[in-house]
Amino acid sequence: MKSLPPGARRLPARHVTIRVPWHDSAWTGSVCARPSENTSCLILPRISEGKKDPIEEKCAGERLDELAATDQPPCIGERVSFMAPFEVARTMRHPYAESNARTHGHFIPTRFLHPPFSAACVPYRWMLRGVVEGDPKNSVQGLAERLQLGWTAEREPDLKFDTAWVQERDNQLILLDTFFGALR
Repeated sequence: MKSLPPGARRLPARHVTIRVPWHDSAWTGSVCARPSENTSCLILPRISEGKKDPIEEKCAGERLDELAATDQPPCIGERVSFMAPFEVARTMRHPYAESNARTHGHFIPTRFLHPPFSAACVPYRWMLRGVVEGDPKNSVQGLAERLQLGWTAEREPDLKFDTAWVQERDNQLILLDTFFGALR
């Protein structure tokens, strides 16, 4: 069993729900059979904004691991490779790298591998600073206090822009390793 970073905790085993985009051919790691007819994709902004129907139609039914990076559909970033029976690679770019180059411009695009039969997920609620800190003024206990985590507000950087997300690496590791440590 993996050791946890200082400040993280091992919680009892838990169930997890993972949001995945709808797929017209089940989640087999392929492009939809009829991608331009999949209007469910339009609900998720990162998919609808990046959707390129001509490219997706050309690649309809093809395995995600056999596509050129330029042909990968935007749903790959929304976990469409859920439980694919093969490894799927994609390149991720830090969301602040362009909009906040002063603080995040040094982050280069990074290749990320999804192992076969894996399910990528992000515990969004656990990464919201307001949820972690709580609201003492209104007697709302935060996740860090309730679970007695070693999360420290003073480690969070002053980024000069508004964000609701926990930013600092050690704080993130404490939260993520505690969350994922409860999954089996």
